[in-house]
Amino acid sequence: MSQIAYGIRTDQRQFADVVYRGGPVYTVNPTNEIASAVALRGDRILAVGEVSDLLHLVGPATEVVDLAGSSILPGLIDAHSHITGHGQDLVALDCKHGVSSVADIVAKVRGAATGLPPGAWIVGRGYDQKKLTEGRHPERSDLDAATTAHPVVLTRTCGHIVACNSLALSMAGITAATPDPVGGAIARDAAGVPTGILMESACAPVRALLVPQLAELRDAYIAACRDYVAHGITSSHDASGYSPDQIRTMIEAHLSGDTALRTYMMLRFGVAGSAGDAAMAAGTISRLGGHDIRVGPLKVMVDGSSSGPTAATRRPYASQPDSSGILYFTGDQLDGLVAAGARAGFQVTSHCVGDRAVEMMLHAFAASEPDPSGRRHRIEHCAMLDPDLVQQILRLGVIPVANPCFLWEFGDGYVRDYGPERAAWMFPLRSLLDAGIPVAAGSDAPVTYVNPFLGIYCALTRRTMRGTVVGPGQAISFAEALRIYTINGARASYEEDAKGSIEPGKLADLTIVEGDPGRMTPEQIKDAKVLRTVIGGKVVFVR
Repeated sequence: MSQIAYGIRTDQRQFADVVYRGGPVYTVNPTNEIASAVALRGDRILAVGEVSDLLHLVGPATEVVDLAGSSILPGLIDAHSHITGHGQDLVALDCKHGVSSVADIVAKVRGAATGLPPGAWIVGRGYDQKKLTEGRHPERSDLDAATTAHPVVLTRTCGHIVACNSLALSMAGITAATPDPVGGAIARDAAGVPTGILMESACAPVRALLVPQLAELRDAYIAACRDYVAHGITSSHDASGYSPDQIRTMIEAHLSGDTALRTYMMLRFGVAGSAGDAAMAAGTISRLGGHDIRVGPLKVMVDGSSSGPTAATRRPYASQPDSSGILYFTGDQLDGLVAAGARAGFQVTSHCVGDRAVEMMLHAFAASEPDPSGRRHRIEHCAMLDPDLVQQILRLGVIPVANPCFLWEFGDGYVRDYGPERAAWMFPLRSLLDAGIPVAAGSDAPVTYVNPFLGIYCALTRRTMRGTVVGPGQAISFAEALRIYTINGARASYEEDAKGSIEPGKLADLTIVEGDPGRMTPEQIKDAKVLRTVIGGKVVFVR
């Protein structure tokens, strides 16, 4: 590449460090323009446009990368996930893959126990009782058949239910005399004896026995960050934030340079010893920090899981007419928590799945003090809606963070548990966007798959892994789906001026994908291959 051919200037300060060309550049700017080249300098986007417009930025030291028909997207943003939890699950006993029955799970636990010292924990994740031949959870009698010398705890794929053996229950002090806690339930047999299945807050005594060391948390976070960038994710909103130790390890990993993934940290509050309560007491507020890692919203748990099901619904479940789910707080308690968080200067968010939980949270936002600073309160999942709740979300300026990928794994269960009508309004992206609501999206990994292209596929098709289409009228286009995984995610963390689109001056966060997803079928998008991930101008992943 000669200087003469490009007629470039000799002022080295004007040249780009890198120019990508030779494929579509999806800018996700206000008019969704598609360019053909982008120039980077340092950690920022220097220019974007047609190749001919950027030639003057190519100097003797400029790296010119030929995309050869591949595409550049703004760095993808996972607006709701559990990064450290995903890292921990990478080394946990896999109860999702290669499992079709309780017997399969028992065999896996028995294998894990072989050669393990007595008393050592066996921790697994990922089973879904609805996909097991027996159609039930693995109970303590099943797990006792695998081992009585090791405490066993297996977390259901949703993360809201655990299955334990007798030793684990005994160590946690859970007996027939143990009452159900507020916001939780202990499954019992006809004689009132715990079966080993613990739901929601009832899981806490067992989880308290499994507190990992700082080094384990740090290693899990770093491992997960590597997996995220390999999937083209450049920023993630971490929805864990349960303990100060977890927050500390995330910050340390960034300060040491061991990860490049940008993280917006949610802080759990409203429970004893939580990171959010400690942050409020210290005078911390949302948006503290830089773009690499920063303090996000306070997060409160309101109800259970969409697939358990333990979500709090306005009407009873179709599959369980005597149940409408589990709530962690009364309406008055939730109002008080939200008001306190807002007064303390925080963006506030919540885990709300069922329509009853969403309604309660919207009431709490409406009852809190006016928000002249624009805190952009959020609702995580915000799964089960109908037109009146959509209008309330619009009126209050709340940002819903949806999980379209849930439709793939859990959509058939939604139809069974809630009925076709309510299932069709799970994650209603079409209605939210048509109302002008800037909905963002996340994977909720490790609840389900971290792959953002699976989420985009579900936003386009609303198809389950069994081929059922759930609520086809709520499907959206590729251009719309790309926005909810980029600029809308940036807006949910107050960073739309710095990232979420490919525009001059913004951070050079890019996801490079094989082929042109704008011309792919949904099935091809689901299997899209990330070739390169760039964060702050630095290549952090190459396939």
